[in-house]
Amino acid sequence: MNNPVHCSVVLVGAAAILISGPSGSGKSTLGFALIQYANLSGRLGCWVGDDYCHLETNNNRLCARPAQKISGKAEMRGVGIVTIPFEKDVVIRLVVDISTDELYKRLPESNDNFTDRFGTSVLRMTVPEARNDLAVMMVFQRLRESGWWNIGGG
Repeated sequence: MNNPVHCSVVLVGAAAILISGPSGSGKSTLGFALIQYANLSGRLGCWVGDDYCHLETNNNRLCARPAQKISGKAEMRGVGIVTIPFEKDVVIRLVVDISTDELYKRLPESNDNFTDRFGTSVLRMTVPEARNDLAVMMVFQRLRESGWWNIGGG
């Protein structure tokens, strides 16, 4: 098992999403928004881990587990640490990088569509910081395009 990685991971439908970005960039806030959208759409939406997760490769797939000390907990800005339902083992289907760059790419290059994490190629996208409304729409559009939104959904 690898050391914990600073990220958040949520499960929406059949797709686990790894959210990465600097401290304070909105990983937890985006995670809560994605879970809420999934649940309102009649799909499963829950946490795997907030703030830190263990990542490893298994059969050429990137897998995530919550960090044991903080499993079942998430930080809700303005509220504090809350208890949350969570999944223990998932396969990452999408990596979402939160961009703090003011020159955020409106039209990303085609070679930006995948990232290599721990020797495994994973679908990737970048979303703008502090724009959860836009980020949620972007993430679910990418899931629809990749077919992951149609698997295991209602």
